[in-house]
Amino acid sequence: MGVSEDRFYKCLSNGGMLTNLVPVYEYVYGIDLVTQYLAVRNNKILIEISTGKKVNEISIVELKEVTAEA
Repeated sequence: MGVSEDRFYKCLSNGGMLTNLVPVYEYVYGIDLVTQYLAVRNNKILIEISTGKKVNEISIVELKEVTAEA
C-alpha cells in the first residue's frame, strides 16, 4: 500500500486511516462505507454515476427535448 510498517501499525492502534488510502480500501473490499460516512457526517448526498454506455448526439438531443417539456 506504500506505507511503512510503523505508520501502518500507528494507524491501526489509534483507529485512524490515511485519506489517500480510502480509495484503495474501498476498492479492495468492494464497499464505500468511508465515503458514505464522510458524506453523511457533512450533510451531503451521494449519487452514483452510471458508466454504462457512451453518449451519442441523438441521445443528447432526446434528453434536451425531455427536459424542455418538463
